[in-house]
Amino acid sequence: MSNKSCFYHRMADKGFTYKIEDFWKPGDPVTEEDQVLLRSVKEFYQQNGYSPSKSDLLKDASRLKQRFRIWKNVLLAADLPPNNDAENQKIRQNKN
Repeated sequence: MSNKSCFYHRMADKGFTYKIEDFWKPGDPVTEEDQVLLRSVKEFYQQNGYSPSKSDLLKDASRLKQRFRIWKNVLLAADLPPNNDAENQKIRQNKN
């Protein structure tokens, strides 16, 4: 079973009918609809100075993952530093 068919199978079991082609991938253009989805991510960054994790944006996380699949892609599409970036982690720790 290929990774793609394994992915389809897992998601179908959960009631989802996604196609791999529907997800945003690095290198794809960020559409106006994507910008609307990413607004809360960018606002969080502007207010806090570090990239949000999924737990920081629970109410929007599922919609974002439906489009971008993984959180790393959400941050990449929003043009924000990854959560494992040293400077990003330092700012997050100082805020908490």
